Amino acid sequence: MESSDVQNHDEDRISKLPDDILLAILEKVSISTVIKTSILSTRWGHLPLLLSHLCLEAEHFMPQNSTTVVDYKLVREAMEALIKFMSSFLASPKRESNIRTLSLRVGLVTNLLLDIGKLVCNAIDSGKLKNLELEIPTVKCSRYSDEKDMQEHAQSLMFFFDSSPRLFGCLTKLFLYNASFTEPDMHRLLLSCEQLQNLILHDCDIGFLSVLKMDLPNSKLRALELCSCSFERVQLIRLPKLVQLQCKHWDSYTFPVSFSFVPCLEEVKLICTALSHHARFKITELLGDTTNVQALTLNFHGEKIWIAPEGKELQNSFKTLRKLFLHGIYVEFDLLWTLVLLESAPSVQIFGIKIWNHICGKDTQRREICSERTIGSWSTTKLGGSTSFLQLKRLEFGGFQQVKQHLDLIRTVIKRAPNLETLLLEDKKYCQKCEAVTNSVCSSKTSMFRKNEEDILVKQFGTGDVSRPIQIIFRPLQC
Repeated sequence: MESSDVQNHDEDRISKLPDDILLAILEKVSISTVIKTSILSTRWGHLPLLLSHLCLEAEHFMPQNSTTVVDYKLVREAMEALIKFMSSFLASPKRESNIRTLSLRVGLVTNLLLDIGKLVCNAIDSGKLKNLELEIPTVKCSRYSDEKDMQEHAQSLMFFFDSSPRLFGCLTKLFLYNASFTEPDMHRLLLSCEQLQNLILHDCDIGFLSVLKMDLPNSKLRALELCSCSFERVQLIRLPKLVQLQCKHWDSYTFPVSFSFVPCLEEVKLICTALSHHARFKITELLGDTTNVQALTLNFHGEKIWIAPEGKELQNSFKTLRKLFLHGIYVEFDLLWTLVLLESAPSVQIFGIKIWNHICGKDTQRREICSERTIGSWSTTKLGGSTSFLQLKRLEFGGFQQVKQHLDLIRTVIKRAPNLETLLLEDKKYCQKCEAVTNSVCSSKTSMFRKNEEDILVKQFGTGDVSRPIQIIFRPLQC
C-alpha cells in the first residue's frame, strides 16, 4: 500500500469519530489551530461553533515572527484582531450551542478592553455565555514598572470593571498582574465577583507591606494564589469555600498569611527563596486553628529552611495531613531532620522530597541577596521516638543521588513504614542554565539510573523481603 493510501485511510478513520470526541481534541489546542483545522477539513468545519469551552489569547493573534519582547503597538493590533474574531464568532447565526466557559487572556489596553467587555456582556445577556475566566497581563511587565505604573494599571482595571458590571455575574476565574490597588477598590472588586472561584494575584498589592483582609462570608472562592505580592500579610478572615491556597515569593518579614474561618481548606503550598530579611516562622503559627488541611507543600528553592524547628507541637496541626511535600532542599543538607515533620503526621500516606542541585545558583547575583543556607536547629533529637510512620504508603524522592544522606533517609523510611507500597526515585531535572555554567553539552543530561545500578540500589535499600514487596519506580532524566 502506498503512503498516500495509508494517509487517506487514517484520515477516514479520524473523520468517523463522533463530534464529542473531535470537540474534546479541539478544546486542547489553540484557537489558531482550531481555525486552520476547520478551514482545511469539511468534516471539522462546523465544530468550532459547537465548542463549549473556548480559550482565546491575544498572543494567538500576534505576528508569527514577533519576539518575546512585545511592544504596545503589536499588543493593540493583536487585541483588535481578537475583537474582530470574537465579534464574528459570538454573533454567528450558525452557532448551535452555548459556550459553557470562555477563557480570555487579553492585554491591559483600556479602550479595547471596553470593546471586549461589551461583546462579553452581550453574549451573557443573550444566554450564549455562562462562565468567564479572565486573565489581564499588563503590557509593561513588573520588572520595568514602578509604583506609579502599578497604580495606573490598577486604575485602568477598575475603570474596565466599572464599565462592564455584568461581567461580575459570570466571572469564575480572575488573574491580575502588576497592579497597586487602593484598599477600597480591592475590597469592592472582591465583593463584586459573586461567582468567583479562582483568584490569582501576581505582583499586586494595596500599598507596600500593607495588610489585605479578606472577609467574604458569601464568597464562592475555592482557589487563591498570591505570587510576588507585596503584602505584609493576607488575613483570610472568612472564606467558607476556600480549598486551595498557594503563596509564592512573599515580601513579608514573617509568615505571609493568617487564617480565621476557612473550614474547607485542604491544600496549602508555600514557595519562597529565603532572602536576607526573611525570618523563620513556625508551621503551627501559620496553620493556626485550621482543621482540615490534607496536603502541605513547602518549597525552599535551594536556600535556607525558613520554617522554625518544632517537635510534638506539630502533631495537632498535622493531624489531618495526608500528603506532605518538602521541595527545593539544598543538595548539601542532611535530610534526617525531615523525619521530625513526618513523624508528627501519622496519617500521611504520601511523602515527597525534592533536592535542589543547581550549580547555576552558586555564583550569581541571587546569592548576594539570599540569606545563608542553613537548616537551623532542626535535628533528629526532636523525634518523639515512635517506631513507625503509621500509614505511609508512598515515598517520592526527586533529584536522587547515590550519596549517604539520600540513602540514609530512604532506608530509615522503609524501616519505619510497614505499609510502604511504592518508592519513586526521580533523576534531577535538566537545567539549561546549569549547562551554560559547566559549558558542557552532556554532563547534566546523563541519567543517574542504569539497569545495573538499579539492581544495586534495590539491594542497598533492603527491599527484597517477599513478605512486604515494595514497588520501586525509577524515573530517568527527561530533558
